[in-house]
Amino acid sequence: MKQGTMHSFPGGVILEVFGTRVQDLLAYLHRHREDEIKQEWGCMALMIMCQDNTENRRIAGEQGAIQAVVDALNRHRGNKEVQANGQLALASMCKDNTENRRIAGEQGAIQAVVDALNRHRGNKEVQANGHMALASMCINNTENRRIVDAYGQTVSYSPRPPFARPER
Repeated sequence: MKQGTMHSFPGGVILEVFGTRVQDLLAYLHRHREDEIKQEWGCMALMIMCQDNTENRRIAGEQGAIQAVVDALNRHRGNKEVQANGQLALASMCKDNTENRRIAGEQGAIQAVVDALNRHRGNKEVQANGHMALASMCINNTENRRIVDAYGQTVSYSPRPPFARPER
């Protein structure tokens, strides 16, 4: 996404302000950690920034974006929008990135996603995004699969989540 591109949703406004600098978006998330709306759309903006951008995924992992999303999920457990967008951000950051999968497993991302799945059982978006995030975090990662199994969850790779492709 090029700087100056405007999207027709609040996350797009955030992208308009920050362009494609993951570091600036992370500073925004940290500054506004108590604000559910800013966390909701900040997580969506982070997902967009990392979705098709290998370099942004690398920077996100190195700069603490996974922990920022885990913090948002844990801080705003009752907010289904923060949960759904945070799960998409995790799925996007772990797409084709072995190191981010490792970080996610170590920093409590799996636990946060499982908690959201349990808290929001009736919400189809949280359920779909949560399972997508688990699949993305578990591809080619035995330890993360073990953690998911310990929570009694299953990971489905078929049909393949759009953000998760096996590495070759």
